[in-house]
Amino acid sequence: MVSDFYKVNIKKLYSLKIYDNYFCNTTIVVNDEGIATLTNICEVYYKWNALKKIYVVDGNVFIETFMRDFIFLARDSLNEILCKEIVDKIKTNTGIQVTTMMPSIIFA
Repeated sequence: MVSDFYKVNIKKLYSLKIYDNYFCNTTIVVNDEGIATLTNICEVYYKWNALKKIYVVDGNVFIETFMRDFIFLARDSLNEILCKEIVDKIKTNTGIQVTTMMPSIIFA
């Protein structure tokens, strides 16, 4: 059982501006200019030259940006064909090669 004090502090922590985009439904839009992540709270646009690396691990896709952000596409959220199309479009527009190892920065 979690104490009320703990719950209140966790809610305060995750209500900070830096976590605005983490805990809500996110729409990913891939177009000719780059990738956009859209939530009901904020919109973030990444041009192709802002993308640094692509990791595909167990069907999950991690897209790292030069701002040290990660765009995460869970294998359960997209069908395999759509996920492959997104990765192929990124590869075509950036020349980035896919890495199949888990990014170490996530656990650092």
